[in-house]
Amino acid sequence: RGRDIDPAESKYNWSNLDMAIESARIAGQPITIGPVIDLAPGKAPAWVEGWKGDLQTQAAFMCDFLETTIGRYRDRVRRWVVCAGFNHADGAGLSDDERLRLMQRLFESATQVDPNLELVLSVAQPWGDYLSQDDQTISPLSFADDLVRTGLAISGVELEIRAGTAPRGSLPRDLLDASHMMDVFALLGLPLEVMLSHPAAATPDFGAREHGEELWD
Repeated sequence: RGRDIDPAESKYNWSNLDMAIESARIAGQPITIGPVIDLAPGKAPAWVEGWKGDLQTQAAFMCDFLETTIGRYRDRVRRWVVCAGFNHADGAGLSDDERLRLMQRLFESATQVDPNLELVLSVAQPWGDYLSQDDQTISPLSFADDLVRTGLAISGVELEIRAGTAPRGSLPRDLLDASHMMDVFALLGLPLEVMLSHPAAATPDFGAREHGEELWD
């Protein structure tokens, strides 16, 4: 996450990520990095929070971090999850439309670094549970569709299914609901993948709390 790699502005610490990539390479495992930018609380470097709500400044910081990260690893890593949670999280203090514009700028930046990369968008709460909140107006499918319609080279869509946690997690669904939801996203005409997670235990996870996540009551 950006908070660990970029603890102070432009003072990067790549050691943990370097080690993880080298271990995967030695093991012969395919490597995907990301999400590089996640708007959930506790993901961005603490020094960025002073610009909360400032789209232009945050976009400059995030694009610079994305370009720097891709530039460092693109010879070894060709597949990137560019961003996650933009349709749901508001940790950056931005409106729906501002997050859409920011998402587009990030994909444009990644493409400029290397137009041949595989670039993936991650969608949180793909059933759209968050639309029950008054300040959320754009559905998960519309967020993804708006990006696809820009004509940018998008390699796939990751559907983030988190069970048992709030507020990022989805409400409980059965397999039929999951199948129908994936059929809907298949209308985008892009490869789909599912990122499935579940709490490891019923006890509090202080690391998750840092990102504003709690177990469902």
